[in-house]
Amino acid sequence: MNPIVMRPSINQRVANTSCSVRRPSGRVHPDGPTAEVVLPMGSGPAVGSGSGIAVCSAEVSMVVYESLRWPAGSPSAPAALGGSVPAFCGAWGIDAGPGAAPRRGPRPSGGTPIGVGPGASFTGMRLSTVILPIYEWDEGRVVWRHAEELGFHTGYTYDHLTWQSFRDRPWFAALPTLTAAATVTSRLRIGTLVASPNFRHPVTLAKELLSLDHISNGRLTAGVGAGGTGFDATALGQAQWTPRERADRLDEFVGLLDRLLSHRATTATGAHYSAVEARTIPACVQQPRVPFLVAGTGTRGLRLAAEFGRGWVTYGDPTGPADGPEAGAPAIVSAQMERLEAACAAAGRAYESMDKVLLQGLTSERPLESLDAFVDWAGTYRDLGVTEIVVHWPVPDSVFASTVDVFERIATEGMAQLG
Repeated sequence: MNPIVMRPSINQRVANTSCSVRRPSGRVHPDGPTAEVVLPMGSGPAVGSGSGIAVCSAEVSMVVYESLRWPAGSPSAPAALGGSVPAFCGAWGIDAGPGAAPRRGPRPSGGTPIGVGPGASFTGMRLSTVILPIYEWDEGRVVWRHAEELGFHTGYTYDHLTWQSFRDRPWFAALPTLTAAATVTSRLRIGTLVASPNFRHPVTLAKELLSLDHISNGRLTAGVGAGGTGFDATALGQAQWTPRERADRLDEFVGLLDRLLSHRATTATGAHYSAVEARTIPACVQQPRVPFLVAGTGTRGLRLAAEFGRGWVTYGDPTGPADGPEAGAPAIVSAQMERLEAACAAAGRAYESMDKVLLQGLTSERPLESLDAFVDWAGTYRDLGVTEIVVHWPVPDSVFASTVDVFERIATEGMAQLG
């Protein structure tokens, strides 16, 4: 029988070994660069008819691609999904078009949760960068364009009011910086690493993320976390929160942000954050909403990542000194990932569906000293299951100083040498 051919976004993961992937040239899908996924008939639940969506199954793992738009009662609905594409779409929280089921609902057990999908990859590990918001825009424009030219997957920036040793140096706001970056790039994903409740409110942040998702044409990833101590924690005049208080706020913060970005109107009352008829119109470009990366290594943070995140972020030991033993760093991340896997199991989430993101630069490891050092270092974490490495863009005379020539070789050759 003839295969079904679909064209999902190129930034997607195919979870079926019977699927083959071809990357065409010279063709642009309305939702971005495309790849053809060819699913042999009978290879498992495979549905679609060129509408920008593919669903394929490998045992209990399902992958849902972005931009699902099926007419109600589509004849391509498979019996494995009850013969109803709209019913399936509603279960996954995706708008399937007129006559479809409600937009939100429970996800299938063991499947990919709401917000997973955009930003995933066909490859085993991606390389991204974090560009501090320290540049006057004449220079910043050049930096962000160069990041895209070097082939980085995502350009993140810190969402702080200032940061540690940069407190008395130029430091601009994250979301305006990302907005400007979106206008001078076309392929590079952009994102916060990370936004926190220290000075953010879910209602206003949701509106800004929605706007940036549209300005970037669906290239935004929202990194969120509890925030730390220091200037951000007290800049609005509040007393510094305890770790438990930060965790309490993050719990409400992420849950409400998810609701706001997934519904046209939201009313909710919480101990720390509330919303009254808050509107999200239009919907996000990325459906069912902008994907989240959740930073956290404690029990509650890992649970939030498993429940709401397309991925999870760590930078290593959150309590240890930056000059701690380099040799012990991978073991710390490995232990964190074991706990993440347990959190995914408890949430009914396939661990393999989650991106595991490692932020470089905050431990004693020095992988940017040479290309060989980077390849050895990244290979260690790839073998642990890390799917994305984020390296700091070089900043002279700072903790993130590195040799520009070496950095650019790492960007252009590092992943290829990893194989």
